[in-house]
Amino acid sequence: MRNTAHIRQHEILCMMLGRSITLSSLEELRQRYEVGIKTIKRDIEALISVPLYKISIKVYEGEKYYRSDAEFKSNRLKLLHRICKVCDIKKDIKDFYKDRNNVDGFQNICKRCRRQYDIDWRKKNKLYLRKYYKRYYQRKKRILAERALLYYRLNKEKINTKRRLRYTERKSIINAAN
Repeated sequence: MRNTAHIRQHEILCMMLGRSITLSSLEELRQRYEVGIKTIKRDIEALISVPLYKISIKVYEGEKYYRSDAEFKSNRLKLLHRICKVCDIKKDIKDFYKDRNNVDGFQNICKRCRRQYDIDWRKKNKLYLRKYYKRYYQRKKRILAERALLYYRLNKEKINTKRRLRYTERKSIINAAN
């Protein structure tokens, strides 16, 4: 029993090093060794409990593997670095937005490249966005008006002081020009 657990753990480790673990690959492993899913989970937890065990995970996308450096620390897999899909530069994991749908929980594009992609997309789709916001406003006109009125009622003094301040600033600019 103990020897098979060691072999299972070794096989899981090889899977983690070689490619991303999918549910189907874990299911195949479970059926091969005729154990329950809880046993497989325990094996993974046993691997994770190894202090500062550094690994590099490959994430396959399209025709390219993207490596993510990680380490097991305090019973959790902590990612350290990742290679951006667009600029192909190895960056710290803090430079990537989170994404639950991805294997390792982070987007494949770094924040800088993502920001540039969003800017380019908005430039290309200006007409679409204009139509979208116009439709949105038409559908939610009453709700937006009620929200604005409620905000005005709750913050009447603050809004009026800002208006007075703006009025005096404009008046001083006009008087200085004359």
